[in-house]
Amino acid sequence: MTYIERFLVWSWTNFRQIALWSSWILITIILSIYLTTNLLGQDKSNFLPAETTHGHYQIEMACDACHTTFDGVKQQACLDCHAAEFEKVKDSHEESKFSDPRNASMLEQIDAQLCITCHVEHRPDMTKSMGVTLPDDFCIYCHEEIAIDQPSHEGMPFNECRDACHNYHDNSALYEDFLAKHLHEADTFATPTTILERNFLETYSIEPKYPVKKLTMQEQDAPEHINLEDGEDWVDSSHANAGVNCMGCHENS
Repeated sequence: MTYIERFLVWSWTNFRQIALWSSWILITIILSIYLTTNLLGQDKSNFLPAETTHGHYQIEMACDACHTTFDGVKQQACLDCHAAEFEKVKDSHEESKFSDPRNASMLEQIDAQLCITCHVEHRPDMTKSMGVTLPDDFCIYCHEEIAIDQPSHEGMPFNECRDACHNYHDNSALYEDFLAKHLHEADTFATPTTILERNFLETYSIEPKYPVKKLTMQEQDAPEHINLEDGEDWVDSSHANAGVNCMGCHENS
């Protein structure tokens, strides 16, 4: 039997296995080309593990704004956008506080030096207000003995610190005026009290800065060098729906 005949016999005998391997290789090549094209292109939606938070939806497709290839999200990527905000409010939990050796033990449970410790993107099932993805009682990691230094905190649950009184990055946002006003009142009301829910739309309409009506793409006032047609999701954003146009917040630069 010649070499060609032996090869034909082997091929026929192993036809199914050859077909499976060939199909697998072909599918792999096609899939690799498709994914590479998507990764290098502008539409990277296929690579989104889940929705982004409300505060980052504008840059949802600009993956490079936050992610470093093969190296995750760098701290500097967060600071590039938010450092000025922290400086403005005099961040009460700035990174330097935890660089102090005296506070090193606080980092054993929660690394407060990194933004992504508290704010993990693409986790809609565990994301709370302000993009926080930690459990509500995360304050206990550093302030478990708070009642010793401040007896007024005795018995207060740690899962209500952030919602009741404190803003993590800006402790000047304590509701101090309210506390001072009611300092000498009883802890609870003697009779049930009706709590009225604030109607933002009614209050806003008394002296509105912008008309409370949905804006169209034709009504946008973005600077000439900004092409909003590249991001038509602006039309469906909370800003456009509330009548807040671009120049209401952004400077023309």
